[in-house]
This record gives sequence, C-alpha cells and structure tokens, in this order.
Amino acid sequence: MRIRIHGFLIIFMCLIGLTAKQSTPDHELLVIVGAAGEDSYAEGFEEAAQAWGEASKAANASITFIGREEDTASTDRERIHAWIQKLDTETLAPAWIVYIGHGTYNRRDAYLNLTGPDLSAKDLARWLPSMDRTLIFVHGGSAASP
Repeated sequence: MRIRIHGFLIIFMCLIGLTAKQSTPDHELLVIVGAAGEDSYAEGFEEAAQAWGEASKAANASITFIGREEDTASTDRERIHAWIQKLDTETLAPAWIVYIGHGTYNRRDAYLNLTGPDLSAKDLARWLPSMDRTLIFVHGGSAASP
C-alpha cells in the first residue's frame, strides 16, 4: 500500500512539475553578475548566481543571466538595457533585478561595476519604464557610500 501511495505521489509531483514548466512564469528575474576583479570574488559571485538559478526553478520564474557569458558582440550594460526594454509593463508577475557584485560612488553617481562600461543608478532609473507590475531590485554586494 505504501509503495502505491508513494508511487502515486511521485507521478503526481512529476505531472505538476510538467505543468508548472509549461505555464506562464510567476516571476521574471534578471541576475547581473558584476565584474569580480579578483578570483576569490568571482567564485563567490558564481555561487550566488547558481543559488539564484536554483531559486528561480523553485519559484516558477524565468531567469536571464548577464555577466557570465563570453559574448563580445555587446556589453553587459547594453544587454541590461535590452532586457529592460523588453519588459512587459502590465503583467502581474513581479520583475526582479538582482545584482551580484561591487558598487562604487564618485561623489556624484552610484554605479554597478560591470565587465565593460559600468551602469549608473541614474541610467538605470532613466531606463526603467513606468510599470503597473512590481519591480524588486536586490543589490547583493558591497557598495561605497550611497
């Protein structure tokens, strides 16, 4: 009897898993992996990115990573801008922007340190459209000043 019940639960969980993968995502994530500067930071950044990847599966979220690829056709800054331009501003699914890395401040602007040109908070604010959906920004790293 236990074997049948466990077998049924396993089949049921697999069916739910298949359904969840085919449904509309409950969240939309952009995970930005910033310039590490040193190997020790790069390892930690990669571990954090992998953890966000696992969390996205559990939360039925679509996920885009920037900063992990070797693409030289465009900069990380350009890829971030392109992702933002594609955002659906009216869906109910929350949009998450997660930054893993270092930030800097030059007494005028705060920046996310990227591979290639950095991204200022002012540019990010200017790029983000007015939205009905929830936007969550997670700065998962160190920053100097604001």
